[in-house]
Amino acid sequence: TEGRGNPCRIALIALVVVAAWPAVASEPPTAVNRPVRVERSAPVTPVAFNGDVRDLPAPPRWIPGEPVREIPRRAFLRPGTPPVPDYATGMDPLALRQRELAPRRGGGTFTTPSRNFEGLPFSGVNPPDPVGDVGPNHYLQSTNTGGGSIVRIFDKAEPTPNQIAEFSMDSLATGACTSGFSDPIVLYDRHADRWFLSEFATGGNTLCLYVSQTGDPVSGGWNFYEFVTPSFPDYPKYGIWPTDSNGGMGSYVATANESSPSVLAFDRGAMLAGTAATFQRFTLSDLPGFNFQTATPADLDGPLVPPATSPAVIMRHRDTENHAGPAVA
Repeated sequence: TEGRGNPCRIALIALVVVAAWPAVASEPPTAVNRPVRVERSAPVTPVAFNGDVRDLPAPPRWIPGEPVREIPRRAFLRPGTPPVPDYATGMDPLALRQRELAPRRGGGTFTTPSRNFEGLPFSGVNPPDPVGDVGPNHYLQSTNTGGGSIVRIFDKAEPTPNQIAEFSMDSLATGACTSGFSDPIVLYDRHADRWFLSEFATGGNTLCLYVSQTGDPVSGGWNFYEFVTPSFPDYPKYGIWPTDSNGGMGSYVATANESSPSVLAFDRGAMLAGTAATFQRFTLSDLPGFNFQTATPADLDGPLVPPATSPAVIMRHRDTENHAGPAVA
């Protein structure tokens, strides 16, 4: 890395490696080691939805002229005065490396897409946070609305996909999650042939998680889990990691912008089986100069599976201007 007196500064990505189940932190060699307190939640028993999502009520549509709802991003104020960065001008050496690499890539271009899916229309919410994922037979997309997240399911008929269903995510829920709020997530769990959905609820510190009972997201059924975190789990991001340090089924790994940046590992094996599940949770140290504190989990894509005991990978941004000195994970 560049020293503070050098003309160029680079942004760093600090890696925090955690065992997916159980969650155990392993610090990078240059990090300041500190004890990691891992908390385990109480078991949560799922509620099964065994119907066909095509039979669920159609979500209401936003009509132009109706109010637009703003979803604020939460910023937790930290004590103390953030350091004043000593910025210097110059080309980022990582950007130079990217420029040097580009000519060696052969100038490849995208081919013509085999499928095009119509996106969900504007739903009266800023930001809409559109997301989606594709499986072998379906494409699922989701977005924020004024009353929680909506989900749209397409088949992958060639050349023109067909919309199969559209429903409110919280219509699969009971309890607090029947009042869904925002920040939808859609993931296809390739190595289990299952679908994963999530949003948070309007009240409390509630994460609403849904795992399909089969590879069919339309009529194959869903299992719903309602998890509660110590503080509001803003901006949750998820990754599927199918292995863990015990040789088990791995985790659905999440990060959130809580009062301290948090990492959560949900018991993937139990959730795939539709049985009571827990999560393990620990927090990361705050980084000075940032009011918005969060990390990001790696999400496994592709046909290859990591070695049986490979830990999940969590990444977070670290900036040399704001965070000089050794990394704190």
